Amino acid sequence: MLRFPMRAAASVRLLAALCLPFSSLAADREPPRRTVLTIPPKPYLKMDHLELGSHVGMIVNDPFVTRTLIGGSANWHMTDVLGIELHSTFSPDLGEADWKQITHQLVHNNQVVPELSKILYNGQLTTQFSPVYGKVAGRRGLVYFDMYGVVGVGTVLTHDILDPLGLDSDSRGLATEVEWHATVVYGAGARIAIGSRLAVRTQGTVWHYVETINGTSLLMKPAFAMTVGVSWLVPLKRDEDA
Repeated sequence: MLRFPMRAAASVRLLAALCLPFSSLAADREPPRRTVLTIPPKPYLKMDHLELGSHVGMIVNDPFVTRTLIGGSANWHMTDVLGIELHSTFSPDLGEADWKQITHQLVHNNQVVPELSKILYNGQLTTQFSPVYGKVAGRRGLVYFDMYGVVGVGTVLTHDILDPLGLDSDSRGLATEVEWHATVVYGAGARIAIGSRLAVRTQGTVWHYVETINGTSLLMKPAFAMTVGVSWLVPLKRDEDA
């Protein structure tokens, strides 16, 4: 009569020993994790701001003359990705100091005169679309940037160099020596933010125009301008917390 309870007690102890690992696993199980999406604030906001800038650069695809560019711009940002920009760029005429070495050699040594024309001014009205925005980690924190494309219309003022061609007294050449040209504009650029208002910009732009050479022939010319500059955001609306 005493063996049955002893066997029952042994069975209970065995069952408890078998269930102990499972109970410890259930106790050590972590609660389910929840994914939290964190979006840091964007410090450089362009919407409802006027971006005023200045730039310098040069035309890089003219093989005969050097054209140094200096100018300014004003960009109205309707949204953070869309804006309308007005550019104005001048290029000083320094005479033969603008000629490249190959031009001096052709004109003075080989008596071969290429068609020489200098761009003196460019004005353009473009739409700027900047869908690419990002950031990179630097030594002093995050560096914010955006990349954009531009397309629009404009005008170019050119000056034909007639003296080497012996056309400085020719009426047809003089008629188109200094001339304005309608221009199709397109290009791309990047903007690197420095704080919440200041930015460094670099941009490559193509100016397509038709030029009249020596008053007789038409020539389609693409001028590729590379510029670098700085810009400053001016708010058009008063901040709510101001």
